[in-house]
Amino acid sequence: MQIPKMKQLSMTEIQHIIDLAHICKRNDGIDYPSHLHVDILKNRKENRLNDFLLYNNKQLIGVLSIVVKKCESFYSAIGPFH
Repeated sequence: MQIPKMKQLSMTEIQHIIDLAHICKRNDGIDYPSHLHVDILKNRKENRLNDFLLYNNKQLIGVLSIVVKKCESFYSAIGPFH
């Protein structure tokens, strides 16, 4: 298994996160917000370590994203795993 350090997500990686959330909803009944803060993921500041993707044989099986609101005093963690 690999957990690469992600300083900026590609559009492919963001799509993998969305797909994983749909798999979790379908198989586990866990309903993550459909947008999963995609707008935040797309506009991350570079060189900031906020996203951790867990892969098994090049298959995304888990995500932990730390979301920082504009005031930088509010933190939220989103993490679909299957």
